[in-house]
Amino acid sequence: MDRYNEKIIKGKPGIGKYILFAVSIAVTVLGAIFTIFTPFGIFILMLGILLVVLTKNSINFEYEYIIVNGDIEVAKIIAKKKRKTVLEINVGDIVYMDKAFTNKVEQDVKNKAGITVNDYTSQNKENKDNFYAIYSVENKKDKMTIFEFDDKCVEHMKLYLREKYLPGGYRR
Repeated sequence: MDRYNEKIIKGKPGIGKYILFAVSIAVTVLGAIFTIFTPFGIFILMLGILLVVLTKNSINFEYEYIIVNGDIEVAKIIAKKKRKTVLEINVGDIVYMDKAFTNKVEQDVKNKAGITVNDYTSQNKENKDNFYAIYSVENKKDKMTIFEFDDKCVEHMKLYLREKYLPGGYRR
């Protein structure tokens, strides 16, 4: 029988996305003002409206985790309209899983020496007890992915990872 878990996490955009949204609003306002004084202002106004629509959608996103028999798929859902698969990890490619706030994981995140780090969490530090790092190998390159799992997802992964699950960095 297949095991299946699904979880949706509200994403937190970076500060750059908010700045871009503010700039697009400013361009729209300037375009409206310039429309009064010059016909060229209508083009600036249209550009501003287009930028507002595009940047507003990029601010509203969430991640969907789908875990089937230990295999993980992450999809990014933008504005609850567009869904794009951004990551797939086969259970056989997983080296180990650990809490995200252990010394080893924090050192790897800071150093990034030879390891690619991806973060698919809400980045809400109140939920840090639910953050897990999964180390995997993809095309002979080390990769660490940070997830925000609930208890059901953790139990699911423990079932398939067995000795690869290191709670707090200690082997059982």
